[in-house]
Amino acid sequence: MSNTDNDRPRRQSGARGQGPDPSSDQAGGARADRAPVCRNGGAVDVTTAETLLEAIPDLVFAHDLEGRLLAVNTAVTRILGYDCAEVVGRSITEFLSEDQQARFVSEYLDPLINRGSFEGTVVVLAKDGARHWLECRAGLIRPSGGAAFFIGSGRDVTQRVMEGKKLKALQQELAELGKRRTLATMTGGLAHEFNNILSVILGNAELAKIDLHPWNPSSLFLEEILQAALRARDVIRRLLQCSGLEQSDRKPLYLQDLVEDVLRVLTDKLPAGVRICSELAELTSAVLADPTEIRQLLLQLGTNAIRAMAKSGGCLLIAVKEVTVSAEQAAEHLELKPGAHLELKMTDQGCGIGEADLARIFDPYFTTSPTGQGNGLGLATVRGIVAGHQAAIFVESLPGSGTTFTIYFPSSDQAPDQWAKDAAGRVRGAEKILLVDDENALVDIGKQVLDRIGYRVVATNSPKRALELFRASPDDFDLVITDLTMTEMPGDRLAQAIRAIRPEQPIVISSGFSASMVRERCICPQIDAFLEKPVSRNILAAAVRQALDKVPAN
Repeated sequence: MSNTDNDRPRRQSGARGQGPDPSSDQAGGARADRAPVCRNGGAVDVTTAETLLEAIPDLVFAHDLEGRLLAVNTAVTRILGYDCAEVVGRSITEFLSEDQQARFVSEYLDPLINRGSFEGTVVVLAKDGARHWLECRAGLIRPSGGAAFFIGSGRDVTQRVMEGKKLKALQQELAELGKRRTLATMTGGLAHEFNNILSVILGNAELAKIDLHPWNPSSLFLEEILQAALRARDVIRRLLQCSGLEQSDRKPLYLQDLVEDVLRVLTDKLPAGVRICSELAELTSAVLADPTEIRQLLLQLGTNAIRAMAKSGGCLLIAVKEVTVSAEQAAEHLELKPGAHLELKMTDQGCGIGEADLARIFDPYFTTSPTGQGNGLGLATVRGIVAGHQAAIFVESLPGSGTTFTIYFPSSDQAPDQWAKDAAGRVRGAEKILLVDDENALVDIGKQVLDRIGYRVVATNSPKRALELFRASPDDFDLVITDLTMTEMPGDRLAQAIRAIRPEQPIVISSGFSASMVRERCICPQIDAFLEKPVSRNILAAAVRQALDKVPAN
């Protein structure tokens, strides 16, 4: 039969009766009658035809010009998870994935009608939601004296497709891993260089500030330089964390000190009519926390509060105090644990938050801010930081009445590091120290800092010269401080050689690399302290005193 335009079958919208009845001879597959099927001039019993269809492992199906299923074999129902009665009479689109439903007519029915055949991959959805990839072929059937319909077959290639997807995913993962390793190596190297530069900036600014009277106006400028250098150090550490080279740095600290630092930053961005008030008691309790994460938390909550008061004005009150959570309070709030806590409370007089939004404010990507003023991740990040510190956060708000965030941080039994309260004056000494760093500027700064707090310092930029000095009089040096990454001889090898001469020799290693990277690379792990550059005067002084006193240093 010629395939002219007049002969080509046509779909008729809504004409579901155009195809053969599912129980007729023309449909094939699952049927109720037992009329003979003509084949090669003979007659084959319908039971035999159905047996042949059921014996085929592939899926066999028939449908009309609109895509309504007329007959299927057991392989189809097995894949889909439906009974035959649940499948026959329904449109094929009901079993397709959403993306293929939209393309069903253009990519499947139209080729069948216009060309009389189809060959391609179809993704079907089973009753349980599972996806199956089928390689399908379908063709036009023109029975004598009956309506045209289509019959097709399909083979389940899901396993092959999934294996291909897994292989592709594995290849992508390996490629991504390679990129991450390259990025990590580059980030680690850059961090090392930047930390050395920051060490020079930080050290010189501290020395200059010491030489000035406290009321000298230049002291304020030097303090800004110091704070900027410390913030730059924290940024570098955050980059190392993102690269997988640095773990969260938890240590005992005074929460009110961090609040004071952040207050200075927030004050610089206050719009007209907005002010900040603080109630920071002189607390003796510390918290075990990552200072960078706590600063991020404070900045996020403070920035949100300032935005909420931008139009109406008002006061942002930040308060820190010591509280004790009772067993009854902990029973009412599962996030809390009984015991001593530091309570951080931030209250604004802004527009407030409605009840519906209040239940979602910690959801990722949820924001009530105008477009361009928030990405919806701020409070989700805050909650993550709170959870990571085993703390608890609560929020109270009413529209037009402002908002209060209250966070309870568990108090730490550990005392904050001495340098947290500018304790250089309490960590003086008179011992003899061998200082080694191949950066001349860092050698000079380190020597001046240690000289000014009473130590007798022998400084050199040559690790080989340092080894000669130590070998000549090993009992003269109470402590050795060495950089790790030096061209002439790495610091860990120098430490190893010194320990071979005097096993009990106290040693401190400093590096622009992160602590985790040093632990992986260092061949002399038994050191008394590690200093991550840039090192402030107070940190250096406290670490030296701790190493000399055999007190574990941070």
